[in-house]
Amino acid sequence: MIFVLPLAIAFALVALALFLYLDRWRARRAARGVLARAAVVPANGYSVAITDKDVSCTRPDGTVERVAWDDLQTVELARTGEGPVQWVLTGSFGGCAVPRGATGEAALVDRLQGLAGFDNGAVIAATSRPDDHRTLCWRRG
Repeated sequence: MIFVLPLAIAFALVALALFLYLDRWRARRAARGVLARAAVVPANGYSVAITDKDVSCTRPDGTVERVAWDDLQTVELARTGEGPVQWVLTGSFGGCAVPRGATGEAALVDRLQGLAGFDNGAVIAATSRPDDHRTLCWRRG
């Protein structure tokens, strides 16, 4: 009888951890599905490069924007005018805007979804909005 209470508490903690893990997995999977189904205007000439140190976006005119991972402060999804939704990554010393459909965007999304506290629900909401907006998906805590 002495072991029943600690065993029940241990079981409850394991169940809670499993629930939280599955909930995060479900949210990430749902966000990927929304991104895959959303209409993407090809971002011809834009490409994203990801390294362990930074992320950079090369524009069609050759301009390169970059932000270091350890400097990254916010991640937003934004739409202005008639243009496509863009990932806006802002740091203290730099930043970059990556249009949806850019070459390498899938790898960027995978890396962003790995950030602690990344809000997949905000991604789903932002990609389904037709109006001009800026939606915060992550902020350095």
